[in-house]
Amino acid sequence: TAPVIGPVSNITAPSTSISGAAVSYATPTVTDAVGATVACAPASGSTFAIATTTVTCTARDAALNSSTKTFTVTVVDAQPPVVTAVATPNTLLWSPNKTMTPVTISGKITEVSLKSATFKVVDEYGKIQPSGTITVAANGNYSFVISLEAYRNGTDADGRFYTITVTAVDTGNRSASAQAIVTVPHNQ
Repeated sequence: TAPVIGPVSNITAPSTSISGAAVSYATPTVTDAVGATVACAPASGSTFAIATTTVTCTARDAALNSSTKTFTVTVVDAQPPVVTAVATPNTLLWSPNKTMTPVTISGKITEVSLKSATFKVVDEYGKIQPSGTITVAANGNYSFVISLEAYRNGTDADGRFYTITVTAVDTGNRSASAQAIVTVPHNQ
């Protein structure tokens, strides 16, 4: 007669990192006439990815009879995105002809369930303020080019500042942002 495995329950746990979460569970009981052992895989305490994973518990007795029972461990994304942003170049030289200069904004968005990625430029002069969506590669890297005016008012002692904000939102509506600053200094 095969061993009888006691009740098991499905488990749902929040992620603790981008890798998922370490989830511990009680090994189910087993009943058998000649004694049996039970082992489950993946083992209790393993790191489960952000997904639903089936855990299979197998009981074996001394007469080599066996039985199995399964349950699921679902790890849900509970972490906000992580965003980095860098501007290249981050300093534009003053130009009397107000030259529009291409600036590359690049970085990485770490998130397993990304819903959207956007950027917004805030120009302290209120003239050049583009915004839009960002295409993010499968590895989380992104890069886009914006044109900023290499000009500052002659009376602006600290120079002109552009603030580029990159914002990522995940499917749980958690968001995170990073900023890159581009300056047009007062002095050449």
